Amino acid sequence: MKKILLCFFIFMGYFSFCQSIEQRLGKAYNSLVADPQFRNAIVGFSVFDSKNNKIVFERNANIGLAPASTQKIITSVAAFELLGKEYRFKTALSYLGVIKEGRLNGNLYLSGSGDPTLGSWRWPGTRDSLILKKWLTAVKSVPIKEITGSVLFDGSKFSYQSIPDGWIWQDIGNYYGAGAFVLNWKENQFELTLQSENNKNNIIKIISSDTDYVNELSAGEKGSGDNAFAYLPIGAQLPLLKGTIPPGEPSFRISLAERDPIKSLIKDIGLYLESNGVSNPSGEQHSYISSDRVPEAKPTIISTHFSPSLDSICYPFLRKSINLYGEALIKAIAYEKDKWGS
Repeated sequence: MKKILLCFFIFMGYFSFCQSIEQRLGKAYNSLVADPQFRNAIVGFSVFDSKNNKIVFERNANIGLAPASTQKIITSVAAFELLGKEYRFKTALSYLGVIKEGRLNGNLYLSGSGDPTLGSWRWPGTRDSLILKKWLTAVKSVPIKEITGSVLFDGSKFSYQSIPDGWIWQDIGNYYGAGAFVLNWKENQFELTLQSENNKNNIIKIISSDTDYVNELSAGEKGSGDNAFAYLPIGAQLPLLKGTIPPGEPSFRISLAERDPIKSLIKDIGLYLESNGVSNPSGEQHSYISSDRVPEAKPTIISTHFSPSLDSICYPFLRKSINLYGEALIKAIAYEKDKWGS
């Protein structure tokens, strides 16, 4: 029996070896599209030999198809090639002004490079509590006990456009549609806690929120899962919640996109400094430094935070399919190669 199996595998290996690359790819392609999961799908496939400058095999190569999250593979490979696996985003905290008897007559500055992991819960070293503590320690070591100016962020080297052209309205209010900024904070998302009664079509209650919403959520079928969507406001309108969650849920959480993560970050810094003995009597916590407003003097850096390395970032990026990470990597490539993160 063993001899028969051995002869079979030798024969199969020989047969496979005798087939051309085109024949083997054709066989694999036909096997793929024959799968019942592809019954109503179109598969576009193209293999190009860069050495000989010719197409080896293709099917439906000229049909426009949405690659969806498989595009993340190409984004990740491009980042490895152009940035390197040891690449790290950095965020600098600095000040500009005169310090006298613990009072800073000037401003604090945050200068980012689009780090998508800043404040993320996925690594011990990126958690919001640790980063805020690190910045507090840096401020007190200077030492600064009072800030007469503002906490500003430097956006002079990045485009303020956070969401690419073509993203749909149904996506951008939800956590997976969060925009990528020069400063990102807690993956630019937050949780909303909802409550539903036992009956289908009942209105859903929002039981934890710092923001007002137009609430059109209702209870769906039992076991239907999270079918809730958030729509960000246009003009002065409130955010809109639509869709369903299952009935009989006393504490059901959904994740939404933070509309202004930089404002949220600056606010968290101000509150954390204030609660730990560093006052900011002006109360102004959120300002933007554009390319035409960069101060002539160079701020003094007091702390620099480095993200995990690129190879570490790419693991959750691909495994969890985090859109924010992909957008941040694209902007990082642009910034490192052209000094303009867009």
